Amino acid sequence: MSDQIVVRGLRKQFPKVLAVEAMPKSEALSKRYGPLDDRLILVRPDEYIGFKCRAEESHLLEETLDRVLKT
Repeated sequence: MSDQIVVRGLRKQFPKVLAVEAMPKSEALSKRYGPLDDRLILVRPDEYIGFKCRAEESHLLEETLDRVLKT
C-alpha cells in the first residue's frame, strides 16, 4: 500500500483529531525521529513520538488510533 493511500485513509478516519502531514527528508528530522523512509510516525502535541511503524504496517497505527481516540 502506498504512503499516499495510507495518509488519505487516516485523514478520512480521523479528520477532527489528526493532522496528517508528509515529513520532508532532512538530516535534522532523521536525527530527531529516526529513519523516515517508508515510515509512519505519530507525533503527539508535546512533540514526543506516540507511535512509529513502517507504511506496510499501517493497520497497527489505525488500530492504535481506533483504540485511543474512539473510546
